[in-house]
Amino acid sequence: RVLQGLGELDAAIDSFQTACEFFPAYGAAHYAAASAYRQKGDRNQASRHLRAYELHKGLDAPLEDPLWD
Repeated sequence: RVLQGLGELDAAIDSFQTACEFFPAYGAAHYAAASAYRQKGDRNQASRHLRAYELHKGLDAPLEDPLWD
């Protein structure tokens, strides 16, 4: 979100996309991605991530991190 706040939308989107790929059921990552895509003007991607957020908004990221294995 810091990158998004600084206007670095492409870098922010890359980070959010990575989070969504590693944890597809992490609603907050989809919400953040939707916000960045919307700010960038990409309504299709924003809508896609907003739908994913609605499906997973009550779930937290898993405690296990596949990068640490």
